[in-house]
Amino acid sequence: MTRRAALSLLGSGLLLAQARPSPVDASFGLAPGAEAWVARTLDAMSLEEQAGQLLMPAIPAGATAHNELGAEALRLVTELGVGAFTLRVRGAVDALELIQTLQASSEVPLLVNVNFERGAGTFWSEGAMLPRQMAFAATGDPNTARIAGQIIARECRASGVHWVSVPICDVNVNPENPIINIRSYGEDVETVRSFSRAFIAGCQGGGVMACAKHFPGHGDTAVDSHLELAVVDQPRARLDAVEFPPFRAAIRAGVATVMTSHIWFPAIMPGEDEVPATLSRHVLTALLRDEMGFDGLVITDAMTMRGITGRWEPGEAAVAALAAGADVILDSPDNAAARDALVRAVPRGVISGRRLRESAERVLRAKAALGLHTGTQIDSQAAFTILRDEDTRRFARGVASRAVTLLRDESGVLPINASETTGLLHLALYDDWSGWDFADLEALRDGFEHRFASVSSEVVFEAPTLGVAQRLAGGSVSLSSGELQSRLGVTADRLARLQLMAEQSDVTVITAFVRTASYRASVGLGPHQLALIREISRQGRPAVLAILGSPYLAMATPEAPCVLLTYDDGRPSAEALPAALTGETAIRGRLPVTLPGVAARGDGVQILSR
Repeated sequence: MTRRAALSLLGSGLLLAQARPSPVDASFGLAPGAEAWVARTLDAMSLEEQAGQLLMPAIPAGATAHNELGAEALRLVTELGVGAFTLRVRGAVDALELIQTLQASSEVPLLVNVNFERGAGTFWSEGAMLPRQMAFAATGDPNTARIAGQIIARECRASGVHWVSVPICDVNVNPENPIINIRSYGEDVETVRSFSRAFIAGCQGGGVMACAKHFPGHGDTAVDSHLELAVVDQPRARLDAVEFPPFRAAIRAGVATVMTSHIWFPAIMPGEDEVPATLSRHVLTALLRDEMGFDGLVITDAMTMRGITGRWEPGEAAVAALAAGADVILDSPDNAAARDALVRAVPRGVISGRRLRESAERVLRAKAALGLHTGTQIDSQAAFTILRDEDTRRFARGVASRAVTLLRDESGVLPINASETTGLLHLALYDDWSGWDFADLEALRDGFEHRFASVSSEVVFEAPTLGVAQRLAGGSVSLSSGELQSRLGVTADRLARLQLMAEQSDVTVITAFVRTASYRASVGLGPHQLALIREISRQGRPAVLAILGSPYLAMATPEAPCVLLTYDDGRPSAEALPAALTGETAIRGRLPVTLPGVAARGDGVQILSR
């Protein structure tokens, strides 16, 4: 069967599933036939084709096999011969069809990567959404991370994905960190190390490459490297004690790939003033390759981030990254310029032909180790069966339930006796992220309405926009800025009305949704939202503040007498919260980070289920 014929069967369920995957690790050990394929393929490649193998463009959210975005991805295959893609496509139907289209058009099989930090549900509604890494750490059980790795590997292999950009090995020691935060396993080195190892074992044991990121550590920054060059100005001894151990552990565990960070580390980068680690030979070759002994694939973080684009042109940055020790250039702003610059750099002596060939060989060895040289078919029917597996959703809810942490309950509000509660007021406070889809709110409302006789629900933004109002309404709405603020914001009149509603309710549950997202300078609620929490807390009526997302918000809400943490803003935590509030499930999570002035790592009030 030709690749074109195979493509025509996509969606029919007639394609055969790939054989049971073999575990993969950084050694990329190959059988003789696979070794021969690598040697034969590499020897047949021109310098341009070798350079193309090092490029991993990003395919944006709206791409399909039938639109211009998909056509542009196809041109990158046929004209530049790129070796890999990272997919940001929303929806498995479009993603699987596009993967097959691209594979069918590529002379050399493509590596397909997706940043499934939260499982297939990160991008695909057909898949289950897993909680954030910090929620896993709050359970205290690294085996949950191993199972998550197994689940993600199973979803990926069925869907034609070979590589995930997980785990995040950053130790989040900075409460002001706007981009790592709950994406980390926490601030404790041993916790990050053990959970990262467990995830790698589960994922790579299932035949999918894991990726330890963001080397050599993004946990002690107060800026998002998507916005500017971040700096970790710590001495080498501190880096050895905090930042490096999880990466050393990941390498010992055989992690197949490591992602670099666009961060300057002055202590380990002599003579490199304000240069990101991504472009540093001191970091990628001397430290990662030579000292730590990593021999797998080194991939840059996205080269579209301002920590790179603020100072380097696309071609210049690609050459500098390869010279530093990287193998794969992720999401260049100009892939053609990057490839051409890599090719031109060889005769100019900036990089050697041997160096370029070395990285191209690593890419091909990874492909052979994954079995791509024997076929890239997708059984779409089997893929959707796996993506819709209810066991995965039960696992996600179980982890979310075990993660719930009670910081304090000064008035003894919990557990709430639903049968004796006449009216519950639910105030859903959302931060200023523009991408909320409110699936979590729907799950919360369903959970409350299932348990309580009367539920009133209000959504509160600091500065509501028409876009979020339309998504909340599920359709088109026409509101002035004043109407938006009075209906969804915190005007003086609305603040007074919400306070009165709280006074007249048996119990008020405030859910604060605060999430990490790229290109945001901070994480938290606005001053008027915090004032609302403060005023309701001072009423003396039963009230619970449940923080869905960054636990550091608790530092800004000292007045709240009862505070719960979930470390996640997604559906699993929204589904788990009502059961925890009413005592149907035990509250047993432990805080994975320190909240200065509020709580110590390991804190958590335990409440047995009813």
